[in-house]
Parts: sequence; structure tokens; C-alpha cells
Amino acid sequence: MSHECAGMKVDSGATQLCAALQHLKDEHPKLEELMKQLQLAAAQTKETTEEQITQLLALREEVVSFMEQLIPHSEKEEGVLFPMMGKYIGTSTGPLVVMEYEHDLAKESFESFLNGTENVSEIEDPARLNLHVLEGCTTLFSHFNKEENVLFPMAENVLTDEDKEKLAEAYQISIIK
Repeated sequence: MSHECAGMKVDSGATQLCAALQHLKDEHPKLEELMKQLQLAAAQTKETTEEQITQLLALREEVVSFMEQLIPHSEKEEGVLFPMMGKYIGTSTGPLVVMEYEHDLAKESFESFLNGTENVSEIEDPARLNLHVLEGCTTLFSHFNKEENVLFPMAENVLTDEDKEKLAEAYQISIIK
């Protein structure tokens, strides 16, 4: 399947990714599985306020654990891949701006949930807090799809072999030649 993004044709169906880009893509299924668990937990409704608080605190632990895995993944992209690609496709408009915005949007959703569950005695609307988790997950599912079908194939096409080697070094991936 062919896409056009930032004026570049990207063939997402047939593109073989270099080791570093494949590494990023391979991190998605584990994160997606965790997001599915977060969505299930956030969608549960409890009868009493006490049950809701207990559920929120359990979900809070899951969100903290998820963020501990998500942040290093997004830092690999924002700290290395995005600036490297920016040399070729720019950073003021286009796909990199969208990718960074989605990172920020998802993190803000999860942080809103965490901030709202920081003090149990101040929790007023548990259902609204759960929506932050659901929004963060929805944003990331869509985001990962864009990365896998547009951004990563685009990176494979625009980055030089030297760039790809630098990516692999930064991600501490050994390249077999």
C-alpha cells in the first residue's frame, strides 16, 4: 500500500526496515498489550465510591508501570529518530510535528489521570479520570499505526546507511553485515 506524506511517496506494505527502525516497531506490540489492559480496567464501573477508589488506585499502579515503559520508547524517537529525520523532511511542519504532538497528547492524558488520583480524598469524579486513560490509549493506538505505516517506512527511505548505523548505536543494537 502506498501513502503520500510530506510530499514523499511511502510504500508501507513492502518496506523492509533496518534493525533500528524494526527495533522501535517491535516495541509496539508489548505497549499495545498493556494499553488493552489499561482500557479494560478503565472501562470498568464500580457500584460504590469505595470500590471506585480501589479500582482507580489499582489502575494508577498500572498506568505508572505503563509510563515507565512508554517514556523510554518515546525518548528513542524524540531524542534520536525525529531529529535525524528532521534534517531531511523538516521539523516545523509535517509528520514529525504530528508525531511529537501525539506523544505530548498521550502523555498529558496519562499525567492528568495520575494527577487526579494523587490524593484519594480529593477524587470527585472517578469516571472522568478513567476517560483520561482511555484517551491516552486511543491516541497511542492511532499513533503507532501512523508510525508503522508511514513514519518508519519513510525513515527507511530517507535516512542514509550512516544514519541507520547511528540509530542502531544509539539504541544499542548490533548490526549484522
